[in-house]
Amino acid sequence: MAAQGHSNTSVLSPHVIVDSADNWARTLLQKRDPQLLNYRLAAIEHRKNECSPYHEYVQVNLLCITDQNTRDVRYARVDRSFQRNPASVRNSYRSLFQGHSLSADDIIIITRTPQPTGSFSLFSMYFDYDMAPTIVDFATVLLAVTSLAPNYNLDTTCYWAARMIFDGLAEAFGGQIELGQKPDRRGRFSRHIRLVERRGELRLTGLRNLIRTSPSSPLPTRHIIANEIHRLREQLELTWERSEAVERERRVATERGQLENPRSHSQVKTLP
Repeated sequence: MAAQGHSNTSVLSPHVIVDSADNWARTLLQKRDPQLLNYRLAAIEHRKNECSPYHEYVQVNLLCITDQNTRDVRYARVDRSFQRNPASVRNSYRSLFQGHSLSADDIIIITRTPQPTGSFSLFSMYFDYDMAPTIVDFATVLLAVTSLAPNYNLDTTCYWAARMIFDGLAEAFGGQIELGQKPDRRGRFSRHIRLVERRGELRLTGLRNLIRTSPSSPLPTRHIIANEIHRLREQLELTWERSEAVERERRVATERGQLENPRSHSQVKTLP
């Protein structure tokens, strides 16, 4: 995976990975594995299913170019749904339409081959490898989105999550954005029900008027997500610095102990 060869880390194993986006991101960020920094976000697509219920998600290409100019590509797909009880799926949907929130189910799937889609592209964004966000940046974006909206309701649906991952990356890291096949279908469930951004606020229009008597609060937008990304990165850098300081102190203490006790374990006599 990196210039030295492949890693067995669970966040990028040779096998298919299916994990919660939050857990995958936290696991990666805790590792502080320099090899993982060779993986850069080459492209991201905001996609929409061709058939009902017109689910939206993001698909990411993670590229690693080694010192030997060999390439390793991983394909990551991030979906948002909600945790439902199979015995009462109807009640889960009824709760949503009554304005309640359910626990979000944010899933990441990582493969070594392109994943089947059954969908079309809304928007794409590309990065030059040398300037592209690293896999650590990508994990930070996922953590920002899932932490700001851990619940699933009629505002924080898959439409919102996919858009915030895409727009959050665009706001924080730039990139070359291209229109997909049907960009006007982004955030649209039907002719009248869609997620729109007005005056810097992101809101679901149409459906709320049918089932709610009071409007909800504005949703976190790309600017809020970008600020949260920078806050998490600063916190992460501080955590890494502290961990490295503790490790340095441990090594120094170990070296001092060896100097004070020159007899190594190999010199200790064993019983005959």
